[in-house]
Parts: sequence; C-alpha cells; structure tokens
Amino acid sequence: MEMDIDDDFSDISEDKIHSFLQSKLNEITAEKQNLEIMLKERQQELSETPSQEATLQVESHWKKLVNCKYVIGFKVSCSEKFQDIQVCLNYCDNFEKTLEYETRSFSASVASCSNHVSCQCIVCGVLLQTNFFDNKQAYVSISFEMPEFLKQSHTSLSGYILATISGKLDQVSAELPDISISINDFTTMPNNFSLQDQSLPNLLTLIASGQQSDLVMILPDEWVTPLECTFEINCSLTYLHVGNGCFYLANRVSEVFDRSVLIVHPDNQSKELFLKVYTANENVLYPFVHHLLSNIKGSYILPKSVFLKMSISRGIVRKNLLKEFRNNMLSEVSAGRMYCKSLEVVGGNTTRSKLNDRESKTDLTFLQVTSSS
Repeated sequence: MEMDIDDDFSDISEDKIHSFLQSKLNEITAEKQNLEIMLKERQQELSETPSQEATLQVESHWKKLVNCKYVIGFKVSCSEKFQDIQVCLNYCDNFEKTLEYETRSFSASVASCSNHVSCQCIVCGVLLQTNFFDNKQAYVSISFEMPEFLKQSHTSLSGYILATISGKLDQVSAELPDISISINDFTTMPNNFSLQDQSLPNLLTLIASGQQSDLVMILPDEWVTPLECTFEINCSLTYLHVGNGCFYLANRVSEVFDRSVLIVHPDNQSKELFLKVYTANENVLYPFVHHLLSNIKGSYILPKSVFLKMSISRGIVRKNLLKEFRNNMLSEVSAGRMYCKSLEVVGGNTTRSKLNDRESKTDLTFLQVTSSS
C-alpha cells in the first residue's frame, strides 16, 4: 500500500509555519500599536511643555547713603545655578562725569564655616562673598561716590546684570529698575544702621561702603576676659545680633571711626583672633586699630598676610593647602575673565580691584605651598 508521505508532511509544515508567522505578526502589530500610543502621548507632553531657558530676575532693591557713598542693593535669582555676576550701570541723563562703581556679590545661604584661616564669610551662616551661587540666589551691592550735583539736582541710573550659567557658556541678563538719585537724598534718606533688627540691607550697605581689612589680633597670654566683654566693655563697641558671627559696630564712640564694623570669626578657640574690619577708608582704619590696642592692653594687631607668613617661617603648615591653592587659582581665573569682559563696558574697570584681591590670595597660598614642600 502506497502512502503519500510528502503530501502529509507538507501539510503539517505549512500549518506550523503559518501559525508561527501569524503569531509573530500579531505580536509586532500589538507592539507597533503600543509604540504609536506612547509616541502620541510623548508628542502631546512636548507640545504642552514650553522649552525651558535659564532666566535671571531682579526681585527687590534698596538704596542707601553712608560714608559719602551711595549703595544700591539687589536680590537676584536664577532658574539655574549661576556664577560670575557682572553689573553694567550708567547715568540715564547727560551727567557731568562717567560713573565709576564697585560691585560685590554674596551668597544668601551658607553653612557655618569652621576654617578661620581661609574663611571668606562676611557673617558665618548668613553671607558668603563669592562668584558661585549653588542656591540660585544672590545679593549684589553696587557702591559709588556721590556725584557732583553742579548743573543738575537729580539724575537717574539704569543698567543690567549679566551672569554665566554654571557649567555652560550660556549667559543670562536682566534689566535693573531705574533708580533716581537726588540732592534731597542727603536729608530724606533713612540713616539708621543699628543692625539690631538683623537688617540685611543695612549690613550689606556698611560692608559695600567700607574698605575691608583682614587682620589678626593676638591677645596676651594672661587675658581671661570673655570675647564679648573684650569688645563690648573694654572697647565700647555694640554687639550686633546678626547670623552666627561675633559682629560689632563702632557706634557713638568716635566721630572718626563710627560705623566701622568688626567681625570676629566664631571658630576662634585661642588667643589669635581672625578679624574682618570694615572702615570708611584706610585713614579711618588706623585710629580704629589704635583704639582697640589702647583698650586691650598687651595685644597685637597685624595684617592677616603677615601673620600667615610668620606662621610659615615657624613651620606651621595648614591642612588641605593644595586644595586651597587650587580654589584660589580658580577664583582668580574667574575674576580675570570678568575683568576682560568688563573692559567692554563703561565703569567696568572697577572689577580690577576684585582681580587684584584674587591674585594676592593666590600668591599668598602659592608661597605657603612652596615653603612647606
């Protein structure tokens, strides 16, 4: 009996192949439909979400007059982390002279600092003078000498703030609100700098209008008076309740150095006190220092740079010296970039002082590195 083996196996093979291909086709069709649904949903999301570009905003500002200087302050916020704030400011009117001004930028929130040697905090836990703003907010102060009101009794200022987005080459800008300055400001502007109410505008005004000096006070070995009494009782300075810092103001002490500010780093646990002193100018600094020395018998006050050089010669080497040198070098490069940009705008040459400050800090740290190697 003959059997058609080929025909039988052929039928079975065709059925299996057809079934297999049909199942795969169904799977691909279902997957295609799912992908089409996902694509439509994603396209819908993209159409509803506008493209996000970094924005810079000026939220508030204030104007104050102290130490024969106008000080204008701004709170600046950005949608991304930013750095290298640059201010371009001009007289709106045809005023007699070119406007020369100095800017400082501060981070609004920093942790308490434990390194009193390299600390750049203005008030530890409150303000840090820096070019990098991790919390997307900053305070900017602009200070300039009083204009000569010869032909006009008032004028106005306009300008903008420019910042660089961290980690990018993108720059963002924001216009500053027009600010009027007038001869009437001499009599009508509020002039209360007690700082007892922890007024941030007043604090920034005193800092911006003054000259900063980094000093070290060496107390005598036998000195046992608590720190707060040392400056409050012995020197008649007023303690200010601002942040975590030991903050003192010369108020009704002398016509010469009243409104001078002294900040003692809170981490001091020895007879060596690291100070930041803000005075109207260098001529005011010297009588203020003599006032401190005459009331704290047996103490010494010297520039911080001199103290650190003395420490090197005695073989005292700080930890993380190379890291500090690297950070100072990065700050100097950043300040140099800002200075180069500022040459293109009116009044920009005032950023040279910031570059000089960064250069001196880098040079000092380099001296320490080479001396300790």
